[in-house]
Amino acid sequence: MRKRVRLSAVLVRCLGILWLASATTTAARADHLGTALGADGQLYTVTAGTFGTLFPGSSLYPAKTPVLALDTAVPGMQTQRQLVQGTGDTSFKSSPALIYEDGSKTLFVVWVSTDPSGNNIIKLAGFDGSQWSPAITIISNQYAPKTPPQLAVTRDAHQEVDPVSGNPVTRHRTVLHIVWSEESGSGFYQAYYAPVIFVDGVWIGSVPNPQPLNAFDAFDQAGQTAPGVGPGPLNTPLAFTPTVQAGRDTSTVVTGFASDTSGMLTAVEVDVLPEELRILADTCSAAILANGAQYFPGQLPALATLVQSVILNAGGAFQAEALQAIANAAQAQILTGSSDLATLAKRNRATIVDTGARFAMRGLRIAAPGLGPIAPPQIVEVMVQNSTSHFLQFRVTSTRPWPAVNANGLQLYLSRTGLDALAAWTGANGSAVLYSNTQMDGTWSSVKQLQVSSSLSLQQAYQVLEHRMQY
Repeated sequence: MRKRVRLSAVLVRCLGILWLASATTTAARADHLGTALGADGQLYTVTAGTFGTLFPGSSLYPAKTPVLALDTAVPGMQTQRQLVQGTGDTSFKSSPALIYEDGSKTLFVVWVSTDPSGNNIIKLAGFDGSQWSPAITIISNQYAPKTPPQLAVTRDAHQEVDPVSGNPVTRHRTVLHIVWSEESGSGFYQAYYAPVIFVDGVWIGSVPNPQPLNAFDAFDQAGQTAPGVGPGPLNTPLAFTPTVQAGRDTSTVVTGFASDTSGMLTAVEVDVLPEELRILADTCSAAILANGAQYFPGQLPALATLVQSVILNAGGAFQAEALQAIANAAQAQILTGSSDLATLAKRNRATIVDTGARFAMRGLRIAAPGLGPIAPPQIVEVMVQNSTSHFLQFRVTSTRPWPAVNANGLQLYLSRTGLDALAAWTGANGSAVLYSNTQMDGTWSSVKQLQVSSSLSLQQAYQVLEHRMQY
């Protein structure tokens, strides 16, 4: 009985937090994530509610069943409504969001699902215009209350040799980047990130464990308040409003989050490293394992020469200067030796990926302006059973004390590089949008406002500010 009471309390708290998070989301952001435009002009809208309300007259599910409904509007035609697949169960659905991916012509719907036992997870389903994909589950702490998930998308393409025909083929990769906050064991909310990867429109079948973004706040990880921020305990509505948005190119996104522990607002770039780099690393590793026995451990210089030859021959996708730098680093790593050949191949593979990733910023040293220590860049490999893997690079682009804000309609916008930020919220009676933005010296401006009028709606005011940061 005691366990049932505890789970019920957890569920009630989850629903309360979800309502609070939804209430602090602006109409601008809600409209942005609640609607999406398809490739052929379709306007998609997602709505959460009970089955009886959204589908009156249907007896497919009990009337009180919480569901999601997708409306598809095409010019000149009647709007069509359908059930989002996977939502016809007893779990409470909240915070639905949409994003349309042009490469695969797929609409993706993400939502928070809370079942009667208190399990609180994020789900994602895709719709290609005729069929739904099975829902994908994203789990961190299944009992922790979660804020509305935010979405961004990246896409790239690469060529590889088809293992059956031996001919070169072009592969298209799409990554959905999902960010949210959830309650930690200490009671503070922390931000999380998870990628959902598709190759040629097909999900790779695995979602890695969500990445805790607060790990990139050095003061947060040390359990400290940043110097000059002030004594704790700290509290900001920005902790409930992490964001993710398009980055500086089609392979990057930037995320932003605030820490109640450190008092810092941190931006982290997520860079989907090119598959050509993974292919080069795998090719070199395979060559070491296949041919290295005749050189290891007594003829390491000869093995290093072999590795250089493999890299230079297989790296046609890279600029010559970058390829030479990768080859030099791989050679140097071989000469350091190892306890066994398998370990040597594994380390060499990591060296190739790490060296190639250094060119992600056009060869510039990866650093970030800000206050205090900066967490170093981190490369994460998304492992897929019986398939190739994918590499993501995380790096802090800016970190600074967060500004004083209001929770009403609070939104956080970042520049495409993540170097600059803007926090916006709704003023009293919705008559204005107030905001503060970062300045050239990294500090926050005084609070400014956009007055709502007959020529500037509340939603348009938010859009103006978002556009200002993006362009």
